[in-house]
Amino acid sequence: MRARAAARKRKPLPSLTLGERAADRMVGWYVARWSEKPAGSNVVPQLSLLCKDLKLAAYYYQMGYAWCSLAVFTSFLAEGSTAGKYGLREGKFNALYTPEIRAVAERGAFGLASQSKTTISKGTALLFDFGGSNGSEVDHIGIALGKPGQVVKAGGKTWRPGKNSVVTVEGNTSYDDGGSQSNGGCVAIRTRSLTVIRAAVRVQ
Repeated sequence: MRARAAARKRKPLPSLTLGERAADRMVGWYVARWSEKPAGSNVVPQLSLLCKDLKLAAYYYQMGYAWCSLAVFTSFLAEGSTAGKYGLREGKFNALYTPEIRAVAERGAFGLASQSKTTISKGTALLFDFGGSNGSEVDHIGIALGKPGQVVKAGGKTWRPGKNSVVTVEGNTSYDDGGSQSNGGCVAIRTRSLTVIRAAVRVQ
């Protein structure tokens, strides 16, 4: 009787948001060590198979191009995202081109909307500039795993960012700062300074 009464009093676990589910999906890819095979090919066999399972056009699952955006939007699409459908299935915007993603978000169109860096939380898509564009361009995208400064447990590790940094999960990056940050060939959990984030985007 006591056990049944205690069970009735327990609060239900909060349901995860779309962005949180997409982020967790990509963390699973990091745990499974999704990466290009062969190295440098811009082809990730598991991601290619997912694109087929999602019934995307051959261009997507054949790969062979920089795939950070593909990783982000397929993770959202697999969780039921409207923006993923508009970008990858209906071609309403180019979901593989980070400058266009930013422009669409600034217009608040096709399920994307810009948000302030101060409101970044788990599931927010982040657009980065790793240099050479004078802050006017973006060359990479990932998903936040927490708020700026928030300690995150993910992928079997504890990540402790500084107050002006955020933990992310990204496709086509490197496991550390030694490789390319925007074309590194693997899914990785990273800690990024807010200074390299050019836009934060809510994905519906």
